[in-house]
Amino acid sequence: MIYTKHKIIYVNFNYSKEYIILGLVDGYEIYKIDPFQLKIKKKLNKSIGIIDILENTNIIIFSGNDSNQYYCNHNNIVLYDDNKNKEIIKISCESNILNLKITPKYIIAVLIDKVVIYNHNLCVINYINTGNNIHGIISIYYDDNIMKYGLIGNDKGNIILGNDNLFSKKILQVHKNIVNNICFNKSGDLIATTSIIGTIIRIYNVNNNKLIKELRRGSSVTRILNISFNDISNILVCSSIKGSIHVFNTGLNNELNKIENKKIKYLSKIFNNLPINSLSSYINSEWSFTNYQNNILFLQILFHNNFIYAISNNGKFYKIKINNNGQIEIINILFLMDEQFSPFNIKNN
Repeated sequence: MIYTKHKIIYVNFNYSKEYIILGLVDGYEIYKIDPFQLKIKKKLNKSIGIIDILENTNIIIFSGNDSNQYYCNHNNIVLYDDNKNKEIIKISCESNILNLKITPKYIIAVLIDKVVIYNHNLCVINYINTGNNIHGIISIYYDDNIMKYGLIGNDKGNIILGNDNLFSKKILQVHKNIVNNICFNKSGDLIATTSIIGTIIRIYNVNNNKLIKELRRGSSVTRILNISFNDISNILVCSSIKGSIHVFNTGLNNELNKIENKKIKYLSKIFNNLPINSLSSYINSEWSFTNYQNNILFLQILFHNNFIYAISNNGKFYKIKINNNGQIEIINILFLMDEQFSPFNIKNN
């Protein structure tokens, strides 16, 4: 979630990876990612908080802002028809909404300590109690047959995995510290996670709960803002609060045989025959095969159709490519708003 001092309240990619959605102080705007173009610009004279769009349709779901004088506050959900300029349904939740997702079958609301799953009439189908989730962390996988979810667990280092089956919920220990990122791959059989320490990314098989890969972003503690698989899951990308993007070869479905993740050379050979401990684990870690760093923060990233799309804290939209030599190449940089400056800030609490 991204907040700003001025017109933009919220920015994110939608679930189907087609659009960038802006919640504004007086309405909303929706941009197609590729080719980049403004698709919808709506003035409602009402502040729009968290917002999502149902695939390539006119159906919008959003929550509001306390400046709306009780029309639509942080704990309200509005299902809205953009073509008819008409509110379809509005309901209130028991606490502030921290994230919203809409799929062809479900609407999902993330609250501070639970996730509520609704049908499109905003009738409750299920709710799942979670750990304290101040950043609204959730990952979902959806196709015509099933929806899977990944949520913050009640205990430190745990996540909750489940699907449409009300009795499918299971707990998976993924880190020693509090989890701060969860991301399904495109096929829904893998999930990547990071903790608040921000040094390690772990990839799990969600069918058998087995750890299949561990990747190292770095050695210093930081906040990883986003993680994202590419469409065939052989590349994973992450962005951190240090202003960096790191790109890893997952070793899965591999078309990157010529590009390997970096390791600490020479020393790793010495430690190969030593007992496993934190130092030998560190020495043998797989590091990103390429990275990009600037004095900007990439607050939202998405890997789709062989390109990385990123929204930065300077109000710009980046289209990025991994070239044949495994290096990051900036293809295009565009402003999200008409103004030539958009002062993005991260919500820190």
